[in-house]
Amino acid sequence: MSVALADGYATVTTNAGVPADNPQDWVLLSPGNLNMLALQNFAYVALQDAALAAKSVIESFFGSYPLFSYFDGCSQGGR
Repeated sequence: MSVALADGYATVTTNAGVPADNPQDWVLLSPGNLNMLALQNFAYVALQDAALAAKSVIESFFGSYPLFSYFDGCSQGGR
C-alpha cells in the first residue's frame, strides 16, 4: 500500500472479518458449526463493501467518482 500511496493512488485494505488475534476459530460458532455470515463476509461481502466504501470516500474527498479501480493481492489464492 505504501508504494501505491507514494505514487498518488488511494488505497484500501480489509481483513475480510478474520480477527488477527484468533484466526483459527473465526468461522466456527462451535465445533462443527459454521458461522455462515462470517463465511460470506470472508468470501465476498467484505471485499465488495471495502471497495464501495473506498470509492465513496474518494468521491467525497476528490469531488468525483474514480474512473478506474484495481484489485491487487489476495493471500487466499484469488478468491
